[in-house]
Amino acid sequence: MTKAPAVRFGDGMLEELPALLEEAGAQRVFLVIDPTACAASGASRIVDQVERQFSSTRLDVLSPLPAIDVAEAGYRLAARQQPDAVVAVGGGTAIDLAKLIRLAATHEAGVLSWNGMVPGDTIAETLFIACPTTAGSGSEATHFAVLYDGGAKRSIEHPSLLPSHVILDPELTWSLPAYQTAATGFDALAQGIESFWSVRATPSTQAIACGAI
Repeated sequence: MTKAPAVRFGDGMLEELPALLEEAGAQRVFLVIDPTACAASGASRIVDQVERQFSSTRLDVLSPLPAIDVAEAGYRLAARQQPDAVVAVGGGTAIDLAKLIRLAATHEAGVLSWNGMVPGDTIAETLFIACPTTAGSGSEATHFAVLYDGGAKRSIEHPSLLPSHVILDPELTWSLPAYQTAATGFDALAQGIESFWSVRATPSTQAIACGAI
């Protein structure tokens, strides 16, 4: 069974990121960052602190979708660094890319097939902290990741795609434009409805979906 991530929730909770990394004994941190979201939300101050405090490699995500070329570039960087912690700060794109990079870089074979099939079963456990700056994708709560290869959208599933820790800081969403706030709200609503209607829904999952709706 996939273990649910440990969640830290509350205004200003991102302040705890450096301490969480330190408590876990992290030394080499791979950062997947949406620089626009970081600057607008105020997360940059904490990200800068992490970069000063730990040996860090940073991938700035500028594309609106998790594209295969960005994932491959991130994988090459992470494979060289061999991080003991991966941190994503941004929306669903940054978190999905961090998931895929972490899975590829820590897999014992050092290879990830981007078609949804992961060779072998043994995964080197690496701390993975997701810090979402939007409220719609839900990427921080699932063991799925989306990848775009040209015009093709692929969905990759693996237990190790689920973050080990999630920092849910509502303050990070305050700077979102009104349109983005509405769009992410409808995204979350749609996913709640999707879950409720799923052919694999159970009474317990439907109760959770109702709460989300």
